[in-house]
Amino acid sequence: VAAVLEGSVQRAGDQLRVTAQLVRAEDGVNLWSRRFDRPAAEIFQIQDEVARSAVAAMQLTMTAGADSLSSVGGTKVSAAYDAYLLGRYHWNLRTTEGMIHATTAFRKAVALDSGYARGWAGLADAYALSIPTEYNVPGLSKDSLLTLGEQAARRAIALAPTLGEAHASLGEVLEGWLRWSDATVEFEQAVRLAPRYPTGHQWYGYNLQIHARWDEAIREMEIAHQLDPLSHVITLSLANLYDGADRFADATPLYAQGLAQSPEAWYAWTGRVGHELALGRVDSAAASFRRVQRSEGVDSATAARTERGLVDRAIRDATVDALIRHDDLSAHHAALAFARWTRDTAVVYRVLERMAGQGTGSTPVITVYSTLGPKLRTDPRVQALMRMVGAPPPGQPRRIQ
Repeated sequence: VAAVLEGSVQRAGDQLRVTAQLVRAEDGVNLWSRRFDRPAAEIFQIQDEVARSAVAAMQLTMTAGADSLSSVGGTKVSAAYDAYLLGRYHWNLRTTEGMIHATTAFRKAVALDSGYARGWAGLADAYALSIPTEYNVPGLSKDSLLTLGEQAARRAIALAPTLGEAHASLGEVLEGWLRWSDATVEFEQAVRLAPRYPTGHQWYGYNLQIHARWDEAIREMEIAHQLDPLSHVITLSLANLYDGADRFADATPLYAQGLAQSPEAWYAWTGRVGHELALGRVDSAAASFRRVQRSEGVDSATAARTERGLVDRAIRDATVDALIRHDDLSAHHAALAFARWTRDTAVVYRVLERMAGQGTGSTPVITVYSTLGPKLRTDPRVQALMRMVGAPPPGQPRRIQ
């Protein structure tokens, strides 16, 4: 890096003061600085002006298509932009409360500017992740949330057909409906139109995984992680994919990183149960399951029995029976982790039969598929049961040119 652009933003009433300076990385020498005093309503013009001024100071040329930071799918209404940023902040927390606040903020954004395509895409994302198999926001059914999400995503695409984020949003909703191949088309559009959008690569990686295109799925998730290494969800998703490919050594540091970024992420501890079991670290697996029980609400009797079953073979069968009877995804995940560890395909059959009888959504299907590992995934009966749960048959979905 030759130079670093630093700056500060101060707001007083309706006025903004933005101070920007270009510093030489090697020795900290100030190469250029400028202060911008503008009305807050001109936030987009300020962003563009700062970018152009810094580029001119470095005697560079703006990248094609980067002439305006708010061009594709954006808004000129500063209050709508503020609401959108707030929505993304809460959405990225990946909690039930966060999804509730995100939905409210995105609704405000599109209410202030009904032509704000990014706002509609954000609203679709919030609806898609509010369903019971995701962050379980109360008040609406899965079908209602997915219907609202699809409407919002299609509205975003109608407003801005080249907005990659909107195609990713639609793909995520279609996966909620278990329309895997239709989702593939949207995700391929997303990564083509917005190659630097981390979530597009992340969600495309999930989709490739469920189509048994494992190497491609890992590559997409690695791209997502390179683009956004501070996203705990992407970090943990990559760890989960590595586990599913028996690349445990690659997954270990990512679990540590993801949990450092978000210690309360229940799905991190759920994944880590299987990871530690695969490595034969039963005490660590038991400790991870205690965190699952605390954050995910697995009843204490099942949790206590699971901990004992991890270290006591005499009660392992009873432990697995209790987990299979439980209706919680984390309990089924633990049962499958047991099965992978002990190479017990009968347990896998029973868990999948239970899930098929309950009905499910895209997240359980994806989670189960990676938990099984490469050997169990090739079992013909497992493949048949996975299709009953909602997974597509392995193969190459239609690709977009």
